[in-house]
Amino acid sequence: IEAFKFFPKTELHICSPLDDDMKAIKSIYRERFKTNVFYHGFVKPGSEEFEKLMSECSYSILYSSAEGCCTSIITTMKCGLVPIINYECGLNVFNSELKIKSGKSKIKNVIDSVNKALSFNEKIYSALVDETLKESLKYGEQRYSESFKSALIKFEQENPLKN
Repeated sequence: IEAFKFFPKTELHICSPLDDDMKAIKSIYRERFKTNVFYHGFVKPGSEEFEKLMSECSYSILYSSAEGCCTSIITTMKCGLVPIINYECGLNVFNSELKIKSGKSKIKNVIDSVNKALSFNEKIYSALVDETLKESLKYGEQRYSESFKSALIKFEQENPLKN
């Protein structure tokens, strides 16, 4: 949120349950929420509001160190939103030039990644969307089942049962 004061013409839409942390954030950044930051609460994938946001937004941003695998980013990738994430969020995605660097300067690192994203021309952005959609195919029930089965077979081959 703090980073977006440097991008007054760029909107940030926050989709998150209204827990105590979010209440505090809304209180602290009250003025930001009146300009280019919009809070939607939890938005159910597939809902009318979700579809509207997916059609209006270009990127999905997540700076987190608490995710095992951030399904919210995967969900938005399947809709064509290009991810801007940090390494610690649990996804190894293709667009490393948009990856938010880790370190003490979190706000500066978010600003750098957003600046990079905003600098892309339409051709580069379209290629990123295509790559995002292709990358999103790695995540899904069928892919998970295949990966899990493969891991079990490998484990069984490396650790045969002893009679």
